[in-house]
Amino acid sequence: MDRIPRHVESLDQAPAEYRLGYVENPAGGFDLHPDVIAAEERASARLEAERARTDRRLRQLRRVLIDSALTDGLRAGGIAPNLIRAAAALLAERYPITVEDPLAEEPQATAATPYGHMPARALALQWAASEEARAFRVRSSSEPLGPISAALAALKNGTRH
Repeated sequence: MDRIPRHVESLDQAPAEYRLGYVENPAGGFDLHPDVIAAEERASARLEAERARTDRRLRQLRRVLIDSALTDGLRAGGIAPNLIRAAAALLAERYPITVEDPLAEEPQATAATPYGHMPARALALQWAASEEARAFRVRSSSEPLGPISAALAALKNGTRH
């Protein structure tokens, strides 16, 4: 509503598309008709509501893209399926991850690390291969069990350990 003057001294000062919406003011000049003001305010409110919905959808899309990149990298890195969400939350808390343009043809989630920016999927893959992620990885049948796991496996099998 700021772009349309509510009062002009001459109709030449009014935007051409709104000149028919002005009425003569007995004190001089022309005033924008109250119905035009109300219609502009409603249109402005609708536009603001649509802008808020679009912003909310873009935030959701960014979250989905980040989650997808982390999940894909963690899964490819051998993280146990039941621990992927926890590992992704750990990485998202530790490293700021952003998506510059979620509407780009190939949007990319990027993590800010102490060594610079890198794709979030690559960060997840790199982390999955680290010693820190060892407890999150799927244990292969050839890996030795820890003492508690070995005792539980012995109980389950009915043998003593």
